Amino acid sequence: MSAFEDHAVLLTGASGYLGRVLAAELLASTSARLVLPLRSHHEPPAVAQAIADEHPDLTQADVLRRARFCTLPPSAQIAALLPACGGVRGIVHAAGSVSYFDRVALQEGNEQLTGAMIALGQQLQVEQFSFVSTAFSSGYRAGRIDEQLHALAGEDPTDYTASKRRAEHLVAASGLPWLIARPSIIIGDSRTGRYSGRPYGIYQLWRGFERLLSDAWQPTAHAVASDRPLQLVHQDAVAKGLVAAMRDFVPGRVLHLVSDPAALPTARQAWGLWFREVVQPERVCFHRSVEQAERGAMTTRQRLFMDFTATNLEIAEHSWQFETTGLRQLQAAGCALPPVTVESLRTCQRAFVAQSPRLRAYLARLNPEAMAR
Repeated sequence: MSAFEDHAVLLTGASGYLGRVLAAELLASTSARLVLPLRSHHEPPAVAQAIADEHPDLTQADVLRRARFCTLPPSAQIAALLPACGGVRGIVHAAGSVSYFDRVALQEGNEQLTGAMIALGQQLQVEQFSFVSTAFSSGYRAGRIDEQLHALAGEDPTDYTASKRRAEHLVAASGLPWLIARPSIIIGDSRTGRYSGRPYGIYQLWRGFERLLSDAWQPTAHAVASDRPLQLVHQDAVAKGLVAAMRDFVPGRVLHLVSDPAALPTARQAWGLWFREVVQPERVCFHRSVEQAERGAMTTRQRLFMDFTATNLEIAEHSWQFETTGLRQLQAAGCALPPVTVESLRTCQRAFVAQSPRLRAYLARLNPEAMAR
């Protein structure tokens, strides 16, 4: 990233979860200044505080001193950002829609906005254009998923993955020096478990239990789980990996930001951890798939929970095998990225439970003496 280490980087999505995490890492580990476009309803001081909250070495004053906030215009008027972009040498495009199936929102938030940011990058003649996609942009496929652009997938887990794949092709055809980063399912900080994002991935499963099943103890718990690794990655690994790839910039690189599969917990281990520390049932029933689950043995709310989490359960049960050549190159150059393990997943799980009044109340009913201590 030496080309603009002492210049400016335009980062989209700073009011959202991953954008905040990336902004914090850029401010904490580089000397770059940031240009942060925000939708008009976001207040810069509040966003600056949210960014600072994502890194122990940052304060709101640090963020405000090195970040320039401006209003993000509609995609068709993106040139209105040019006056705020003095000194910008690179763009990190992390904004977008994460709706699974809202095709209109996905087209606007992922494809149209990406096209607009590409046009801005072309006008600025940036030296780097980094796009945050998803490791699942390949769609379902057998065998290794290569670090390259994907042709049309046979089947996509969601409309979201298809929209990200189309956006990748826009980036690759832009004529700009580009980097595509593909994280897998992002979970909290490896050290603290902190997670300030929306309840997607494993957080949807935890949130679903909290909302649907935490009002009463269940003697029997049900889960769809196998011994396949869960494709999780810590937010600090994603941020550090992307910044390292920007420093060691290779134009045209596709980078899978995923965890070491040998260290990853399996779906069964993740559910076992949740059942032991939170649900505490007398009996656990593991099912091979949502379709094969013994729904007649479940309560109404357990069936609702399984339906609510069906998409994420389906994604988790696929055998994902990601190429990690780029990641190994970064690690060989000295970039240490924390893997997701059973213990680090426990850290995230405990952080989630600690901030949930409903789950703390559930545990207090089960173990009043332990909670009192």
